[in-house]
Amino acid sequence: MEVAVLFIMVVGLLLIGTPIAIALGLSSVTFLLVLGDTSLASIAQTFFQAMAGHYTLLAIP
Repeated sequence: MEVAVLFIMVVGLLLIGTPIAIALGLSSVTFLLVLGDTSLASIAQTFFQAMAGHYTLLAIP
């Protein structure tokens, strides 16, 4: 059920004209904040630690 909600959020944002990167990011952060037990600071810290040494991955979007 949770995956369906996430998919609907992404498709809904794309249908109203939001860019793909923004739609994916906004829907995933909203999904984690609503259905997860994490804070926004821990999400940002985890993302920063994952991308700290991989500059080529930052060029993908």
